[in-house]
Formats: sequence, structure tokens, C-alpha cells
Amino acid sequence: MKNLLIIGCGLACSGKSTFFKELARRNKNLVYIDKDVINNSFISEKNFSNDKNNSEFYDKNIKVQTYRAMFGLAKDNLILKKSVILDGYFADKLETPLFKELLEMLNGVDYKLITVKFYCTKDVLFKRMKNRNFWRDYDKLLNKKSFDNYYDSDSKYLNSSKFDFVLNTEKTTEELIENFKEAFKNDFNNL
Repeated sequence: MKNLLIIGCGLACSGKSTFFKELARRNKNLVYIDKDVINNSFISEKNFSNDKNNSEFYDKNIKVQTYRAMFGLAKDNLILKKSVILDGYFADKLETPLFKELLEMLNGVDYKLITVKFYCTKDVLFKRMKNRNFWRDYDKLLNKKSFDNYYDSDSKYLNSSKFDFVLNTEKTTEELIENFKEAFKNDFNNL
């Protein structure tokens, strides 16, 4: 049986981390890798604001290195016969040269890729983001237009055939995990 590489796709506060952390907690052969943890080792609120120059620097330098670090860690764990969860925003990357490069990092490793799309309604996402009160969300919460633009930037991916599974995270975590495990029962029987 191949080990799994499970990739999460969804906006900040869409429920990826809550779901994936609980899934990993219940399955000791799943390794959880969080993009935010790697990002936060490069940037912080203290030394990185949301101005245009920092955003360009982040996009050209830090973001790409973060994804490469995630896939490097995934490769190491897949080689060790562990299944891996990558928690980050991948929806806009699945059909890009960067994603192809990242997958090429795994050449020679036997694994099964599962892509999972996470979503919730705009109102629920707004409430979650506001309650989280994280500095990187401030620009999204400035006004209704900025939040609407943020939410709408992801909606075009919702009905994409790129995803192996789609989760509406307004259900309980328990329901989501049961639905997910049922959909991939042959894969999870061996975890």
C-alpha cells in the first residue's frame, strides 16, 4: 500500500488546520506539516508588515522557499514510510510550474496524492477570521470589499476537478473525518 500525501486547499480559516490536526492525532502514521509554522520562522508581525514591498518580497522569495521546505519534509517522511499532510494554500498552485517542480522533488518516492478542498460560507469565514485576530488577516478584514475580493479569489476553485475530495467545514470535525475516511477507506485501513 502506498503512503499518502494529502494536500489541503482552502482559504485561511476555512478549517484545514482543525481538520488535519485532528486527523493526524487519530492516525499515528500521519505526519502533519503546517505552512504557517514554516512561514513564521521567516517572518513575524514585528519585522514584516503588509506593505507592498514586503508582499512582493514574500511572493518572490519566502513563499516559494516555504513550499519547497514543505515538500522536502514530505519526501523525508514518505521515504520513512509515513503518510503526510501538507496544510497550506495550494488551490491556485495545482496547475502551475511551481507545483510541477514540487512534485518532481518526490521523484522515486512511492506515494498516493490526495487533494482536499476546504470551504465554508463567506459569513462563517469572516467570523472565524475575525475571531482568530491574526496579524496576517488584517488586510483581508479592512473593509467589506477587501474581504469579498479575498473570498471570491478562491471560489473559482470550488467546483474544480483538481480535487479528490471537497469538505464543507461547517459540519462537525467528527462528521468531516468520518466522511473523509469513508471516501478513502482502502487507504486508511492501512494507516
